[in-house]
Amino acid sequence: MQKKSEFTLQSAQSSGFVRQFERALQQLTGLTFDLLDATDSFHPYAVLHETGFCRLVHQSSAGRRACEHSTCDAVQQCLTTRQAVIKTCHLSLTDVYVPLIVDGLVIGILCSGQFLMSSPTADKYRLLHRRLVALGLDTRKLEREYIRLPVCARERIEALISLLALVNRYVTDARMRLNLLQMSKREDRIKRACEFIEQHLNESLRLLTVAAAVNLSPSRFAHLFRANAGMSFTRYVHVQRLNHAAALLAEIGLPIATVAQSVGFKSQSHFNHLFRRRFGVSPHVYRGRFNIPRSTP
Repeated sequence: MQKKSEFTLQSAQSSGFVRQFERALQQLTGLTFDLLDATDSFHPYAVLHETGFCRLVHQSSAGRRACEHSTCDAVQQCLTTRQAVIKTCHLSLTDVYVPLIVDGLVIGILCSGQFLMSSPTADKYRLLHRRLVALGLDTRKLEREYIRLPVCARERIEALISLLALVNRYVTDARMRLNLLQMSKREDRIKRACEFIEQHLNESLRLLTVAAAVNLSPSRFAHLFRANAGMSFTRYVHVQRLNHAAALLAEIGLPIATVAQSVGFKSQSHFNHLFRRRFGVSPHVYRGRFNIPRSTP
């Protein structure tokens, strides 16, 4: 059972950025976007935004159950692998699911899709006709909506996954900014400690050193830091280093070993382990989502 994250799914859902992303994605591509609660296994995962085609399918109880079953399978796979899942439903529509990972915990699933991977045609619809009839649906209305379904070719799906990964990164950064804002209101010395950490990420950061920099005893500093930052000193340093590493991997093509060293990790294997735990994928896979070419000497 997962430990509850301090940054909840509701915090992410209330983010203005997430709502703006949802509107922009729909306007530019016609694709739906949902943020699913990955922790509520007692209820079907609630997809709130639907294409006209899916809305009509869900008017049939059999159609709704088949769609819910497909969504549950994809979410469970996403939770198990902690990686993006591409799922084709019982009516040949495709959805993409990306885990929303905050502080190493999956607090939700970013979901987009209800698209076809090639242009809809009357011939393709006829192949679905028997299944739709079996579900007790009005096939004339469904044909009109089928022709209007958005299309996302296979080569563009990785770009969609990259966009969803950026949302994950933004939400993670928002959680950290919220902590910093709370710290600035409570304890100036801890705020200065965070600034010190930021300026010395590529160095060996020890609690004794940072405590001395803000004129606190190690025990008092450790207590104040956890009370204000919501996590231990060591964990905070790891989170900051991993966030900076993720930014470097998404923006420039340095070798992964160089990125690890530049943010203060002496062991690449330790870096790889912590990175996968935080972001759900290896540094290599994470960088591949952004199509960043590796730099050459």
